[in-house]
Amino acid sequence: MIKKGVFDRPHIGKNARIGKGVKVEANFAYVGNGAKIGDGVRLGFASYVGSGCVIGRNSALGHHTVLFKGTVIGHHTVIGALCSSQGDNVIGNHVRIINQSQIGRRMVIEDYVSIGPRFVPSNTKNIVHHRNIPRVVDPTTVEFGARIGSGVTLCPGVIIGREAFIGAGSGVTKSIPPFKVAYGNPARVVRDVPENEYLPEKFYKQFLKENG
Repeated sequence: MIKKGVFDRPHIGKNARIGKGVKVEANFAYVGNGAKIGDGVRLGFASYVGSGCVIGRNSALGHHTVLFKGTVIGHHTVIGALCSSQGDNVIGNHVRIINQSQIGRRMVIEDYVSIGPRFVPSNTKNIVHHRNIPRVVDPTTVEFGARIGSGVTLCPGVIIGREAFIGAGSGVTKSIPPFKVAYGNPARVVRDVPENEYLPEKFYKQFLKENG
């Protein structure tokens, strides 16, 4: 029998830091030891923030979204419902990741990226089931301002270039250069991104300034 009160309030781990104005949907969320939650963050119902995770100010997690240990999220970023971060990765500022998407271990997602639902990145070429065989992690990267449609899969080590556009349902087996539109399975570059769809250059300069 579940004791009254166990699941009617957030769990806050040891040495976790909770900023001002943090909102928890239905008071049901888990925040692990040493996690840092910035000002104005919103945590959806049954969201899970693992040990050592960082969420920047004014960001949000959807219902039932899980962040495993070492996930780092920037400011003003929204991750939708039923998403999963495998940890030890970095998600930038002003990022939008829609429902039922995954963020792979050691993956990097830079600022102003938009990712549609059911996104899946792979991060190893040697899929193994035996503990004596080392698992080699080859993470993916989504660069500044890239846009990825729904149902896209990235193969290990793939880089999606700055402000590239990946069409829905694509399987990306090779890196896509900046400012290119690609789609298909395997995805192929079909044209350039129109210049009127570029993000303001000042956003990119600010990104470079903040990231060295």
